[in-house]
Amino acid sequence: MTLDTTSAVQTTFDAVYPVGQEGTLYSFQDELDALDAGTGHATLDIGFGLGVFSAAATPNSLALPASAADVARMVGVSLRSDYVGSGTTGYRSGQNVHIVRKGWVWAYALESVNDQQQASVHIANDANRGRFGVTADSNNIAVDYARWRTTRTGAGLALLEVNFSAGVAVVGPTGPTGPSA
Repeated sequence: MTLDTTSAVQTTFDAVYPVGQEGTLYSFQDELDALDAGTGHATLDIGFGLGVFSAAATPNSLALPASAADVARMVGVSLRSDYVGSGTTGYRSGQNVHIVRKGWVWAYALESVNDQQQASVHIANDANRGRFGVTADSNNIAVDYARWRTTRTGAGLALLEVNFSAGVAVVGPTGPTGPSA
């Protein structure tokens, strides 16, 4: 499947969830009260709404995950920022990256997702690296600290809840993997 690598924009929505863009926060007050955000230094180009990990060699440096070990060191999701300039689709290597460690963020789902379903992150070296889905295999690693908060059919924007603060797994109704299928 080939995906457009330009930043996705949601064009339809219901009365519950407002319009979102990849890497924007879902901002209802309860979630803003619990929000945990931060910054890090990009070691490579990082698009908006992508999972990032702390590169061990350099403190506070961020990169896109390329292995299960990188996923274990994930610290958050890159946030959309006007700081990098309008019309851009992400941060350039060397820029400070704004991330959400805990909260709800719009992310591009690579496949159909269900509310409360555990998320996985794509680690293959292609245009979707750092994007999220639900399939867990050699190219997509399950993320203990992330679950989907909306249901959608097919690829596109969906709300993702993350909690990378203090390594607290986001727990669904039946445990860290969410509801049983």
